[in-house]
Amino acid sequence: MGVAVMDIGSNSVRLLLWREDGREQLLETTRLGEGAAHGRLTEGAMERTAQAIAGFANRAREAGLPLYAFATSAVRDAENAGALLERVKAGCGVEIDVLSGKEEALAAYLGAVRGGSGAVIDIGGNSTELAAGSGGRLERSASLQLGAVRLQTLYGDNRDGALAHARACLEAEGLRGWREGEMAGVGGTITSLAAYDLGLWRYEAAKVDGHPLTLKAVRQSVETLWSLTAEQRARLPGISQSRAQIIHQGALVLLAAMEALGTERVLASTHDNLEGYARLRGLEIPAS
Repeated sequence: MGVAVMDIGSNSVRLLLWREDGREQLLETTRLGEGAAHGRLTEGAMERTAQAIAGFANRAREAGLPLYAFATSAVRDAENAGALLERVKAGCGVEIDVLSGKEEALAAYLGAVRGGSGAVIDIGGNSTELAAGSGGRLERSASLQLGAVRLQTLYGDNRDGALAHARACLEAEGLRGWREGEMAGVGGTITSLAAYDLGLWRYEAAKVDGHPLTLKAVRQSVETLWSLTAEQRARLPGISQSRAQIIHQGALVLLAAMEALGTERVLASTHDNLEGYARLRGLEIPAS
């Protein structure tokens, strides 16, 4: 039959329609985490997000697929998150599973690494998750209060302040040398940086998946992205107009993380926490 999985993130709401004959992924940018750095979801962000969820819920129903929805850091950390959960349930009947930081890291690991061994970094709008394991079993994880939307909210164009914040968050975890083997990277920051590195004017998941982002390339991307306005960044290959507002902050997080971890490259992965959540909850996934 199939399944529909919805990710209510700090920057966007995503829907994966997973059928026997293929899969379709949809995204709507809602910036739910725009006020989450200060501990509360804004009214505007909640309304945009609730509307996106309702629209995607209708798509899942039209496809005849059972829908499972989960939320991450912006909802997990907000003191008024209950208002969003109640609004969504009353408006479209969707019940949202709010993941803990460890569950969020595990979902990223199960999506990107699947049954194998390795590590993953998931740079989101409001948090960054790191996970490592072997044989499909999570062995180590960390969830940091660090993300592209969070940094943009707190620091705006203050690059030095944003970088210092990112480094402080990462250094507090004592990450150097904690992971072994290849590191996969998931999330819109990393797939967008991979598309940019590849010079893709039209996004192609098959080319992005597995593309290596080297430390040198990430450093160069940071320099370029921070030298441009959002409007100028949106005219670069691989960078959408909505992503252009925060991609420079996301790239800064990736750079700081790679330096903290002592890794020379991250492999972009299009297999992320949407798939990982399905595995985490034991949902029946079509073979396609």
